[in-house]
Amino acid sequence: MSTTTVAILLVVSWLFIFVGLFVHDRMNRRLVTLQVTEQYLLRAVMAIADKQGISMDNDAFTQDLLRLLGEGKTYEALAVYRTVKGVSYHEAKAYIDSLRAPK
Repeated sequence: MSTTTVAILLVVSWLFIFVGLFVHDRMNRRLVTLQVTEQYLLRAVMAIADKQGISMDNDAFTQDLLRLLGEGKTYEALAVYRTVKGVSYHEAKAYIDSLRAPK
């Protein structure tokens, strides 16, 4: 290999390293932004739950979900459960369905 080829390969390698570091930095900043947004939304959900009279401990929380279901507010119960527990739609639906099932 000639020295010109080695120099070009070296420059290209350094370019890839700098681009990688730039992308990593941008992704890191975006992650921090998302974490701050998550904390803000969690505080908002807690405030809404308090305003609606929904307790966050498990027994009272389940009773509140049952109350919402009794009022015909299935979607709201799903949304509250998903938000508070951080589960997928399918997991929340399975849990809400298990609450509605006759015992």
